[in-house]
Amino acid sequence: MSISRSAKGAVITSGSTRYVSSGQTASNDVVYGLNGGTDHPAVDLASGGVISAATALSGGVIAAAANGTTYGGTAYESGSFAALNQGVVVSATITSQAGLAVGNLSGYQGDPARAIAPHVMNGGQAIVGGGFTVKGQSFSGSGVVSGGTFDVGSTEQLASGGTDSGSIFGGTQIVSSGALALRSIFSAGVQLVQGGLASSSVVSSGGVIRVGQGGTAVTVSVGPGGIAVALAGGVILNQIVMAAGAAIVSSGGVVSGATISSGGSEMVQSSGVVSGATILSGGTQVVQGGATVQNAAISAGGSMVVASGATILTLAIGGASTSTGPAGTLVVTPGAVLSNVTVGWRGRIDIEGLSYKPGGKITISGGTLTVTHTDGTSWFTPLTGSYKAGDFHLEADSDGSTELVYDKCFLAGTLIRTPSGERPVETLREGDLVCVLTEGRRETRRITWVGSTEIAVNASRPDDEAGYPVRLRADAFGPSVPDRDLFITPEHCICVDGLLVPARMLVNGESIAYDRSRTRFTIHHFRTEEHAIIWSNNLTTETLFDDGHSMGLLPVSPVPDCPTDREDRAAILQETPKRAAPLCVERNVVEALHRRLAARAGCLSLRSTRGTADQDPDLHLVAGDGQVIRPARRVNDMMIFHLPPDLDEVRLRSRASRPAIAEGPFVDDRRDLGVLVGDVHIWDSNGMTRLDAHLCDEMLEGWYGLEEAPARWTGGNARLPLGARSFSAPGVLGITIKGIPHYEPVSML
Repeated sequence: MSISRSAKGAVITSGSTRYVSSGQTASNDVVYGLNGGTDHPAVDLASGGVISAATALSGGVIAAAANGTTYGGTAYESGSFAALNQGVVVSATITSQAGLAVGNLSGYQGDPARAIAPHVMNGGQAIVGGGFTVKGQSFSGSGVVSGGTFDVGSTEQLASGGTDSGSIFGGTQIVSSGALALRSIFSAGVQLVQGGLASSSVVSSGGVIRVGQGGTAVTVSVGPGGIAVALAGGVILNQIVMAAGAAIVSSGGVVSGATISSGGSEMVQSSGVVSGATILSGGTQVVQGGATVQNAAISAGGSMVVASGATILTLAIGGASTSTGPAGTLVVTPGAVLSNVTVGWRGRIDIEGLSYKPGGKITISGGTLTVTHTDGTSWFTPLTGSYKAGDFHLEADSDGSTELVYDKCFLAGTLIRTPSGERPVETLREGDLVCVLTEGRRETRRITWVGSTEIAVNASRPDDEAGYPVRLRADAFGPSVPDRDLFITPEHCICVDGLLVPARMLVNGESIAYDRSRTRFTIHHFRTEEHAIIWSNNLTTETLFDDGHSMGLLPVSPVPDCPTDREDRAAILQETPKRAAPLCVERNVVEALHRRLAARAGCLSLRSTRGTADQDPDLHLVAGDGQVIRPARRVNDMMIFHLPPDLDEVRLRSRASRPAIAEGPFVDDRRDLGVLVGDVHIWDSNGMTRLDAHLCDEMLEGWYGLEEAPARWTGGNARLPLGARSFSAPGVLGITIKGIPHYEPVSML
């Protein structure tokens, strides 16, 4: 061993290794190998101890192992830092042609080695995980880099077992098979996902994300100037393209779940596949010949351009919210294959290559709409829904092509049983009599109030809150029950087995489903002298229960001299009604009914359970300055976090899920649930303190009401005060997790 001392610290040379053991501290060391290169390195090793502000020159290695730590320091050409076997390298600077190695020795089963906040400069390299050697030792994996900064020209190689969390890249990150990249940010940098997994990556300002063979990227956000590319064999799940961002799905690439915002664009090249695309107002998707897009929705103001030879499977063209507002637009060239197409109010299909000529004819037969011009030229598309040829008209586009426009609002037509026969609901007025079902008997009741309103769907909301009507297909409940398709609002109750059940809780996607082709329509409703069960298209439903204000209903002018046109009519409207049948939203009852109706329709009824311990809620803390704090470990049901000094509160963040979506509509719980938190404790220089603000403060941001235990659900982003802690010293936070919701699975094509 060749070690000398100077005023600046120890000098380690000539292939020697100096050990800084537990309890020892070394500062300002200089490490270099006289032989040069890495075959005979000199090593300054924090083996349980601490090394700070060291310098690694050619052939020098500054390493941390066995809970040892290095703080600061710089590696120059052919010098390096290494974290191995539960060692930690903090804030190291890696200059040109220097290196950072993070990973455990082969066979080591302990916690991963870590590098925190490294700065890798132009020409510097980092290797995380398996696949490198230091002084003849082979490293197989289990290494983590967090909060790093990688300058333009730098490289990070994530090998098997390697993880990077929250780093910022101007350079290149390579995510190989078995590796994981979390929350990486690329500004002029490049992410290459080659067999590994990248999650929550953000790219902008000249940055590029490329997902290649065997690689998967989950939740990719493409900001202004950024590009995301799904190459052959690569898969992107949940892609968000923002203004001035661009996405490309190359031949053989797959994107599942794409949202294209205003000013964003996505190009799907030949043999590329996109599933579940939503094109928002101002967004554009271009589908080239040979590409496939399925389950797509064009929102009002959004557009999709489809070339000849492309295939579009299930497409909803959104409607306008007003007569002058924008609608969704499909630009399609003859030769494209379309199926299961729906069109909202004033939605447009621009048929490129079919020149407009006055006198064109529209016909609908067997679910296929055909446009035929006087010269014999024609175009057709299959439609899904109750469309009539008269609901459409033809216009000339600015380039001379033909535009097909759907301009028919969804009209009321529900038939209500009356003593004189069935009548359309929109024709009923105050004073009219309707048939009602009372304790198994047929009686009549007088209408005391009639109202209507226009509904404009907000497609950004969940289906049950967006405003879509629920379609109950003919025979859904039994032969001729209803006797024709019935459209009602999600909260409108159906009377089944003597119970009133909201329509939204019975949706099964087949016989009972949201009609997403209806984006603007009029609803009609009425109230009787007492709340009653009536027949609507031969199905027992309810009359209006309240005064209609909650639904935005406006009164229809009463018929002059009708029996209810008297002084006490206002008093009747203000009475608190009694339900004609019990309202039932209990899961044990509604789920059985849901299963019965689903079985009748020949489809499966959903069934799920609460989330289990092996599901990952992605629980973490976020400090006020944006610092992300991941759990250090888990002890039974308690998650342990290491807190830096000077924090008085944090945000408790996690995934969130709505039970009504993840478990099934028969669950009457539409909250976005994060995690169910019980006891919270903090340990610092003051000792142990129990934190109870989340159990006491009803107004604490991000929390729902108290549950039994006691415990309380977060909404996925909850404020957590840390109490009167010792701010000048680090601490340990323990959060007891009593439950997590069931999360919707992320599936690949």
